[in-house]
Amino acid sequence: MFDGVSFLKFLAVIAAVFFLIAFLQALRAKKTSVHLPYQRRERLMTEAEGSFYQVLELALPEDRYRIFGKVRVEDLISVKSGLDRSTWQSARNRIKSRHIDIVIVERKTFKPVWAVELDDKSHNSATRQERDSFLDKAFEVAGLPLLRFKAKRSYTIADLQRAFELDSVEPSSEESVSVTEQSSEQSAESISASRVDDTPERFCPRCYAPMARKRVRSGKFAGAEVLACSRYPKCRKLLPVTGTDPVEGGV
Repeated sequence: MFDGVSFLKFLAVIAAVFFLIAFLQALRAKKTSVHLPYQRRERLMTEAEGSFYQVLELALPEDRYRIFGKVRVEDLISVKSGLDRSTWQSARNRIKSRHIDIVIVERKTFKPVWAVELDDKSHNSATRQERDSFLDKAFEVAGLPLLRFKAKRSYTIADLQRAFELDSVEPSSEESVSVTEQSSEQSAESISASRVDDTPERFCPRCYAPMARKRVRSGKFAGAEVLACSRYPKCRKLLPVTGTDPVEGGV
């Protein structure tokens, strides 16, 4: 039998054991949070970078080029051999931990052809301009063209083709584009839409490419203007234009 003092000592030991267990669990959780303090980023590219990427896919010949985003500078240019260790390391330190927004490579060989930087307002600072100037010169010496574009919400295929000195492959204003709309009965109704203009109105909610105005030439919405994804036929998303019939669809 426990007397009063022994019973209190027993309770104190039990309390100490529970406290120790709780302390060890808290310490383990703290170590986990310290060593693995990670979370997924919301997106790989900014809205401007994503828009540029989508339009660039349309502007470049698909059979000749591939496009990559967020590429390390060291994966594109490297420090020449033959330098003393200190000079070599100093030169490497200036390019490591940096990346290029978008890189275009030859489709078959993966040889870099162009590097692309999208400059937003942060590039207006003196420090950033010095960094940009260094990268421009480094890529020029390495023989890899580095093109800069002002970051904005939308881009046109023609503008990018001119920048990359490519022949235009855009359809003419008279060329029609076939798009489809899914009806409530799940049957596909085909409608033909002619280009109204190439100015993107908004971004496609399905693939985030710029939307372009089209005028429906046949089907139950004939004569109405719609917004069609610029990546057609890869994406067939349609949206209504304010003030027109309530068209929304895609396949």
